[in-house]
Amino acid sequence: MYCVHRSILVQRLKLSTLPKAVKTHFEQVGEVLIADVLRRPSGKSLGTAIVEYAEPKAAKEALEKLQGTKLEEANIYLLPNKRGLERDPKPSKVVYLEHLPRTMTDGDLRHLGQKFGKVLDAQKVLGKDGKTIRAGFIKFSSNTEATKAVKMLDERMLHGFVISAQLH
Repeated sequence: MYCVHRSILVQRLKLSTLPKAVKTHFEQVGEVLIADVLRRPSGKSLGTAIVEYAEPKAAKEALEKLQGTKLEEANIYLLPNKRGLERDPKPSKVVYLEHLPRTMTDGDLRHLGQKFGKVLDAQKVLGKDGKTIRAGFIKFSSNTEATKAVKMLDERMLHGFVISAQLH
């Protein structure tokens, strides 16, 4: 697990961005211990990374100073890593979804997940302004249900958007 107080979630990366470029960009505000670009099982980038700093102060400073900056010509969006996303995939009951329709509600996410099993929780991810960033989490009662959901939802069309799904 990444340390929640020292790590941030980086979104809207170019799919070609490598961990070294992420690390270099975020070293502007402090010592970076880890910079991981999240990938699908196929190896294709999700356009999202997790950066873990040596000190919590640096993570806070990155959120303040590097929000909206350009990394390889992409305007990046930063969030605190409140859920402690895992470094190495292992059996998980939680599915992280990106590129969701803006109009999707927590209830819509729950309904979507119920097609694959018992949903314990479903939440959209909101930005600082309280608006959706077109991402969300669905927690299932078993890792089998979560794995099934990822297989059925990843790179599928949903209300005109191609969504991505991965285990967390």
